[in-house]
Amino acid sequence: MDLVKLDRKIPINAIPEEELNMIILTKLTVWLSDLLSLTDEVSAKRLETALPAVKKHCWSMGFDEVQKMFKMYADGELSVKPIANYFDRILVGKIFNAYRDFKKVQPEVKSSSEKEKEAKDNQDFLYMVQAFDFFKQYRELPIVSYWIYDYLETKKGLINYSNKEKKAKYRVCLKSSGGNETLAIEQSKAKLVEDYFARLEAKGQHIKELI
Repeated sequence: MDLVKLDRKIPINAIPEEELNMIILTKLTVWLSDLLSLTDEVSAKRLETALPAVKKHCWSMGFDEVQKMFKMYADGELSVKPIANYFDRILVGKIFNAYRDFKKVQPEVKSSSEKEKEAKDNQDFLYMVQAFDFFKQYRELPIVSYWIYDYLETKKGLINYSNKEKKAKYRVCLKSSGGNETLAIEQSKAKLVEDYFARLEAKGQHIKELI
């Protein structure tokens, strides 16, 4: 059973309170009852009392990780011994602490593709910071920096110029590049980024705060 139709990695504290309560009191309640065989009335009342502790302890976790934690408890993979047909607020804290201890001793295993992506993301971030600082000093972007436009627009969604604005900038650059269309496209992208950086600077913002 899926707990949410949102991004399953969204931290609990990032979900609006009303929606979060609805998810916990309906979907999470049903899921935990099935997982731990909470069948009698006493167990149901204990579960209802214990659920606020999930928000308290698991605020930085997404519901995908919350599921993982309770599954590990049910499967006996944590230091807390699982008890069928039993669940209360104290147990939630014990499960969370056991799961936190488990994570501390487990090395994070990343695939080669994940490592490559992480390295590329770090490299892009560093270059963006350097490009912004370069612009602040020299009022232009470093050479061969037109790709920054695609990065900010497509990957990060931070800029959204209209077709009219893009065409106007392109026409100006086309004249200055002697009619070279490829160069004009590259130059217009760079100029649009410079305009965006200038607006950020005027607001006292740095690009590293947004990416």
